[in-house]
Amino acid sequence: MRSAMNSRMALSRRALGGIFLAGAMLALLSAGWAGAAPKTALAKRKPVTIVVFGDSLADGLWAAIYREYARDRSVQVIRASKVSSGFTAYNYQAWLVSLLKKYKIDAFIVQVGANDRQRMVTRGRGLIRFRSDEWGQFYKQRLEDFAKQLNEAKVPVYWVGLPIMRNATVAKDSQYLNQFYEEVARRTGLTYISTWNVTSNDKGVYDAFFSDAKGRRRRFRADDGIHFSFLGYDRVAQHVLSIIRKKQPNLLPE
Repeated sequence: MRSAMNSRMALSRRALGGIFLAGAMLALLSAGWAGAAPKTALAKRKPVTIVVFGDSLADGLWAAIYREYARDRSVQVIRASKVSSGFTAYNYQAWLVSLLKKYKIDAFIVQVGANDRQRMVTRGRGLIRFRSDEWGQFYKQRLEDFAKQLNEAKVPVYWVGLPIMRNATVAKDSQYLNQFYEEVARRTGLTYISTWNVTSNDKGVYDAFFSDAKGRRRRFRADDGIHFSFLGYDRVAQHVLSIIRKKQPNLLPE
């Protein structure tokens, strides 16, 4: 009798142990599934292609955005910049067509103008003097033709304006060029992003150094007074990306 009772108690203990073991395994599996969910969601997230187009300033901007998403395979940042190029003496049209054919672009970032403070080469009329009325007409037309191609491709475009410059004459010319970019963007439905205030200090003037988050003075601009340090390009890139996130809130990962 006692032996039978002991046998039944042993069986009960084994049964309870099996229940506890099954419960523990279920809990572990549930935790595993819960932990795997973000990875699964990440793997299924739609790939994003960003093209950064323009001159040497755009080249630095591309590098900063590339660094931002270097570890995220779902974001492809295409380098479409040419040093020493611009709308005054370079034909971007064929290159733009090839980019639009090659990639399904989710955001197209443009920054030009660093080399456009010069006479313009035109067909049949030779060279046109910078800042003349005729120069402005031809320059605006080139910008509008470029914007039209992007609109026809239904690509979201972000036109980044020129930053503040150290040299007073260069700074005035940059403001002059920014007026064209802003006007063309407004007329054609593109998004214009001003960088003037982002790249000037709290007094609204050029400063080669900025304070970082810890209050340390860090070099912000390059020695030429036009381009940026890595820190400077990162600052501009974050400003541009913040605008893209507002316009396309579901495009980029946080």
